[in-house]
This record gives sequence, structure tokens and C-alpha cells, in this order.
Amino acid sequence: MYRPSLPETDEPVEPAFADPASCARWISQFQLTDIRLAHQTLSRKLRGLNRAMLPPLGRLKITEQLRETIGIVQEGYGRKLVGKPLPLSDSESSIRDEIVSLWAEMATSYGHCLNAGIDGEPSVVGHLARICQRCLHYTALQISEYIFLSHQVDSKLWLQLHQLYRFSEDAGFSIVAESFDRHLPPTSCADHFIRTVLLCQADPYELTRSQLQLANLWLNGWTSLVTIARDIPASAKISPPIAVDLESSDCILHRASQGTAIRYLDMSELGKNLKIRMVLLQQGQAPEQLGLGESLPPDFCLSLIEKLHRHWCEGKVARMFDGRTISHRAELCFGLEDIHFHLSGKVFTQPVEKSSLNKRQHEEIGLFGHIASNDEQKGGHDTESWDIQDENGKEFSLIRIEKGARVSPGHLVGIRDGEDFVPCVIRWVIAGLEGSVNMGLKLLEGRPEAVAIRQTGINPTVSGKYVQAILLHHGEKASLVMPRGWYVRNRIIAVLDRDGLSMEFKLTGLAGKGADYERATFTQL
Repeated sequence: MYRPSLPETDEPVEPAFADPASCARWISQFQLTDIRLAHQTLSRKLRGLNRAMLPPLGRLKITEQLRETIGIVQEGYGRKLVGKPLPLSDSESSIRDEIVSLWAEMATSYGHCLNAGIDGEPSVVGHLARICQRCLHYTALQISEYIFLSHQVDSKLWLQLHQLYRFSEDAGFSIVAESFDRHLPPTSCADHFIRTVLLCQADPYELTRSQLQLANLWLNGWTSLVTIARDIPASAKISPPIAVDLESSDCILHRASQGTAIRYLDMSELGKNLKIRMVLLQQGQAPEQLGLGESLPPDFCLSLIEKLHRHWCEGKVARMFDGRTISHRAELCFGLEDIHFHLSGKVFTQPVEKSSLNKRQHEEIGLFGHIASNDEQKGGHDTESWDIQDENGKEFSLIRIEKGARVSPGHLVGIRDGEDFVPCVIRWVIAGLEGSVNMGLKLLEGRPEAVAIRQTGINPTVSGKYVQAILLHHGEKASLVMPRGWYVRNRIIAVLDRDGLSMEFKLTGLAGKGADYERATFTQL
């Protein structure tokens, strides 16, 4: 039978945690004004509790009392990492480790109670279902922390989750519902297990944070629609089940297998539910009418549910960290300004239209390719070397082992896999446990040309100076990549090509946007 491996309890207990009443008094006086200090204090106190000699039932009650306060502090401390590019800095990595460590200490505290129940301690034997549910929950929170921060999940956590769930099955209480959150219905060990597997299988690294938070919220009411079976469900031909090996340190099985440790998540009922919601959203029903939440855009909900259905119910494999390195390497640069520099071959300066050039300036352009008096030193436009793992013409999957620029989804990247740089957008990023970084890029279609743009007319809403832009020649689908904040429908802008020839474009539509760019369609006037 499974038994958590835990630290020895051979130290004296602090007076504040001598019994549940003392702990309640300590919590009532606990200050949350300095969130970092509060986190450090709770971590230190819980580590001490996990090494102290305490009656099992008293430990259980004290740990239950700490849950709400620890949840509040973890949420507040975790905000320091929201939106951070990867890899995290040393100080940010320390915060991540501190957050994961505190969840682990909670799992350890409940683990001591679990072991006491396994040993037959009368005071906690009757609480084993609740204790195991708590152990699963705090193991799942460690996994979720890595996922929400776009990090590779430690494989030891998946094995721990699988072992805890299997224990609940063997003990006969895997589907026994226990109260956990006063705002939610009671949940079982199976619910927590299903929720964690589905979160991982939702392709979380390609979801935005708001999408991931919403999917996580929806799972509160959806896990009851999923059942766990030892045999392949009869509905498998219509809705492929998700297979899990409870003896494995992987989240799910990607190949068909059989054995006593294999479990199948039957997705047929949830699949039907999601299809109904998709149809109703397409017919115009509001998300709040379908229990999806208030003030949510219908298109946003529909696209997310469609994606979840593909990964949960249609067998589409979710992306995970891939540590493969390949000898095929590519050169990368980051941001619109760097891509412009490498496309043009020179530092950007305020251009002068040919119509206003004097004879000497015309001669300098003909001889040097630029006005000599405006020349500047090249610098600050370094490139990085990444390994290409996969490519299909429009998308690239890469890995970098060495230290380098910090990256995040939605930003522009230039990639040179041959002679010229081409602009791409970062679709997803995953940080490995050892400091490496996985990144996925999507090519912006069209032949790129470095140009300069300037707003025309009176009362400009952006600077009247020229700025860097990239013109993507693609026939009728040509587009213009500009800095954020430049797109306004029907805006007229002046465009200078690399030869200094002036054009006027009328912006007609927004073809895409990211964290540092906007891509617009246009008509040439």
C-alpha cells in the first residue's frame, strides 16, 4: 500500500501550534500587510510543524485551520510572477520555488495524518477520505503552479498524484465526496485527479492566462461528467478516452496500453455537454445563460470550448516540454526594431524623402546606400542561436539551452534559417526545469521589406516622426507590421520603402496584433 515518504517528527512543537485553539489565536493576530514577510513566516511555521511531534488529530485540525490563510497569502505572493517573460530571473525563480514549497509543506502536513491513518490511528482513520483528498489537492496545486507559470512540471509530482489517487481507489473512497471549499459543492479524490489531468491536457501552454484561468474555473462543475474506468469505455470509438498509467511519472499515455495500473477517463458525457454549449453559443445564447460566467464575450468562450473539446474529446495531444536538441540551428533576433535592422542591414535613422534630397545627398545614397552624415554605429542588435526541433513551413518549434533573451508569447521574433530573416510571432513558451526554454513560432506570411512609416494629416495621435515597420508583400493579402497603438481604421500613413520612395497607405483592417505589434491590411492610394 502507498505510503508518503515524509520527514521525521522528532522536534518539540511551537507553543503557537501546540493545539488547535492556540493556532486559531495565532491566525487571528497574523498580519498580511507585508505579503513577502507573511509568506516567509507561514513557510517557516509550517516547516516546523511538519517536524514537530503532535497527536495526528490535532495536526489535522491545525492544518485545516491554516488552509484559508495560506491560500490568501499564496495568491497575493503569486501576483509578483504574473506576465513575467521566461526564463524567470533569479529573484523570480526564488518566489516560484517558495510558492511551490509552501504547497508541498501543506501536502506533507496532511501526509503525516495520512500515514497515521494507514497505521490504524483511531482518531484519524475515519477521516482518511478527507485527508487523501487534501493530499491530492495540494499535490495538484504544485502541478498547477508550474503550468500557470509556463514551466515544465516535475515528473515526481505526477507520480505522487497517481499514487495518491490509486491509494484512494484501493482504500475504497475515491468517489467519496468531502467538503473542501464552502463556496463549492463537495469533491472527491477522483474529482481532484480528473481536474488536474484535464488541466494538463487542455494544451495549457498555448492558452493565454485568462483562458487558462477560465478553463480551470469551468472544471469546478465539469469533473462530475467524467468517469474513471479500468477498461476501455464502450464509447471509445465515438469519444477517445484519456489514458493514464498510475505507475508512470507522465501525465497521460500517448500510446495504447493495457495493465492493472492503466485508467481511462471516459470523456463521452463531457464531450456531449461541450457540443451543446458550442451550438447554443453559435445560436446567440449568452455565456451567463449557459453557466460559463458573467460579462464574457461569446466568441471568446466559443473558441476556448472548441479548443478544449479538441484536446479532451477528439484525441488531440497537448503540448509538453520537449528537451530534444538537434544539430540544425537557426539565428533569432527579437522585436520589430531588431528585425528591421537585420532586414535593412543598417541602423534606422529618420529618413529623408527623395523629393527633398539635395544633389550631395543623392550622391551619398548612390555611393554608400545612405546619407553619410546620418550614419550611426551598428550595435545593440545581437542575435541568438536556437535549435530547431520541428518545422512545417509556417511554424517552428525551438529550444535554447544556453542563457539568453527572456521571451513571452505574443512578441515578434525574426528567424533566419537560410539567407534572410523572416518575421514570426511567439505562440507559446515553456521553461524547462534546468534553465532551457522551449518556444513555438508562427510565421507571418509574405515577403518582408523594411520600411519607415509616419502618420499624415493634422492632430496626429502618434508621433509625427518616422518609425520602423515591415511591409509583408503577399499579393492581395499584403499587410503592414507596425508598433502597438498605430492601427486606426481608415488612417492614412506615409510609407517610405528602402529606396526612399514615398507611398501612401490607407489602413483597412486589423489582421492581427500581439504584445509589441499590430498587423494591418491596407489599400495603396
